[in-house]
Amino acid sequence: AGLTTCEPALIARMFPPERAIMGMRVCKWTREGLSLCCTRVIYKMQRQKAMSSSDDVLTLSRCFSLFQCHGVAVDLSLRESANVGRVLSALQIAREDGWAGKVVNFRLSHVEASGLCSNERNAFEVFSDIEEVCLQKVFFTPEDIAALSKVAAQCTSLQHFNISGTRIGRQGLESLVPVLVQCTALSRLHLCSANFGDDAERLLGQLLEGCKGLKHVNLSDNRNIYQPDSTGILARSIRTCQALTHLELGRTNTGDSSLTQLGESLAQCENLTFLGLADNSFSSDGTRMLASALPRCKSLQELSLGNNRMRSRETVRLLQGASQCSSLTTLHLGGNQISCEILARGAGGVRYTECLFDTFPHCRAYTRLDLSRNALGTFTSKRPEPRRRQRGVAVDRLTELDLSSNVICDAAMGGLAGLLRGCSGLRRLNLSTNSIGASGMAQLDGFLAASSGLSSLDLTLNNLGDEGAAHATSRVLGRNTRLQELQLRENMLGAPGMQLLAASLPACRDLVRLDVSANALGPAGVRSLCEALAKLRKLEGLGLASNQMGDAGAAHLAGVLADSHALRHLNLQWNDITARGAFHLACVMGQCRKIEALELGGNNLGKEGGWLVAGALAGCPQLRTMDLEGNNIGDQGASRLAGVLGCCSSLTRLNLSMNDIGSEATMQIAREMHHCRALTNLDLSFNAMGQQASLCLLEAAKGCESLLSLRIAGNKRGTGSMRLAELQGLVPALKVEVR
Repeated sequence: AGLTTCEPALIARMFPPERAIMGMRVCKWTREGLSLCCTRVIYKMQRQKAMSSSDDVLTLSRCFSLFQCHGVAVDLSLRESANVGRVLSALQIAREDGWAGKVVNFRLSHVEASGLCSNERNAFEVFSDIEEVCLQKVFFTPEDIAALSKVAAQCTSLQHFNISGTRIGRQGLESLVPVLVQCTALSRLHLCSANFGDDAERLLGQLLEGCKGLKHVNLSDNRNIYQPDSTGILARSIRTCQALTHLELGRTNTGDSSLTQLGESLAQCENLTFLGLADNSFSSDGTRMLASALPRCKSLQELSLGNNRMRSRETVRLLQGASQCSSLTTLHLGGNQISCEILARGAGGVRYTECLFDTFPHCRAYTRLDLSRNALGTFTSKRPEPRRRQRGVAVDRLTELDLSSNVICDAAMGGLAGLLRGCSGLRRLNLSTNSIGASGMAQLDGFLAASSGLSSLDLTLNNLGDEGAAHATSRVLGRNTRLQELQLRENMLGAPGMQLLAASLPACRDLVRLDVSANALGPAGVRSLCEALAKLRKLEGLGLASNQMGDAGAAHLAGVLADSHALRHLNLQWNDITARGAFHLACVMGQCRKIEALELGGNNLGKEGGWLVAGALAGCPQLRTMDLEGNNIGDQGASRLAGVLGCCSSLTRLNLSMNDIGSEATMQIAREMHHCRALTNLDLSFNAMGQQASLCLLEAAKGCESLLSLRIAGNKRGTGSMRLAELQGLVPALKVEVR
């Protein structure tokens, strides 16, 4: 009762170490008691036939019996535990042993629900004080649904109910609706991807009408809710939920008629702050009805309308309504069919008196605008002329603007002038996957003249390769010295372009992430970049993949890495680095003590290079991801890597595919796998191991409690003849890829 801290060492003394109870971790202390998460405990049981034995059930029950004081609140969160019934049995055994606590949150995901119907009695006792039930992506039988309905009927304190991805169907919904209506405390309801079938609108309408205290409702990804002969009962029931703050109806086939009825109901939801209607394919009539309802949504803060095939005219109507919703801060319009017509009044035959530039400044509360995956850069036969910006009007609260994948070229940047010039408070700007070149970057520099606080700039997949574009980009960087993230992938900068950019990079002293992958920098370009990197002391992520740097570039980079003490992620894939370059990198890797991800796939390190790099990993205790795909390190490199796995206890992902690793080295890795207690993904596909080595790996996977995925496909001798069912039978719930 006086316990105030819970150290792993204390847990280890209380329970046998072979049961891996050290994975249990205390989340927080509250006045009501202890909030406990046992996720890692189940990982061990999952690998050993997923709690199929009585010992596994007893072990879990002892976790709960540890705290004998009254009033302990347990937050149980389990994943892939394979059987709900056995978890309930473990809780019941703990109660019989004297545990007097209560389970307030019960979360299970990706599990089989078999056993729930046979454990109704245990479920009644466990769920007596339950506040949250989350059974996401659980396989339910009709019997299980009936049992769940009976159990939920006595959950008087239930506040959050989530059965998303369960596909309970119409029969399951009919069983649950009368029960959930009686849960007066219910405030959050998640029924995504439930495959309700016909008559779902009527049943959901009854549910919402009965649960008047609902605040958060998610019905997305249920495309058969609305039928062609929809009566609007669901839309009418929403108006009865006066406390509703979050409504998600994405991918529900909400058509024009349903949207008309929904708009009338939304006006009566005075507390609604989020409305999700993405992936519903509205027409002009539906958009007009929604636009007329928005001014009456006085509390709406975020509106999601992505992937609805909305055109410029519909968007203008919508923005006219949104401009009168003073509380709206976030608007998602990505994935529609909005063209450049919306940027200029009267352009392309649009007869409306207001356009994007005219309506947007009136929404002074806007902070985020998503216009990605549209066609703002396209032009009609008559190029629209942007309207001059009104004096004194600025969108000074906008902090995030996404214009990616909009076919924006240099000529189209002028059409964005009115929008960008007023964004004095902009912090994140995404212009990736466009066709911006020299003049476009020069205009961008002018647009951002009033904004010196830009923290994130994404220019991936543009045309910055010539010297003019690179020079204009360098001016943008010199002006925005507070940049923390800069994405310049696939711009064909080359050595000359990088030389110009490198002159401005040191001004961005707060830069944390920099990606210049796929720019054909070569050794000369990498050398110019390294001169700038030496002054970026806060850099944590560096992307240099596919730059043809070779061994000479690796040598230049190694000279900088020795002083990059903050570096956590380094990507050097596909750079023609051989053993000579690996030698330079290996000499300094030990000084990068914080490195978490090292990606060297697609090079040509060979046996000697693999041996050198593997040896250097012993000095990287925080390494979590290691990629050596396609380096032909052979048995020599793999054996050395196996020897240092004991120093990589934090490793979660290891990719050794396409390395010509034989059976002997594979078995060495299998023997050392137990040191990597956090390992979740191991890839040894397309090597030269035999069937015996594959079986050895599977046997070792039993003791690797966290392993979720093992790939051994494409090996040369014997594994192709093994049956996948036999392999998965050895380690249940482990994803094994053989072919």
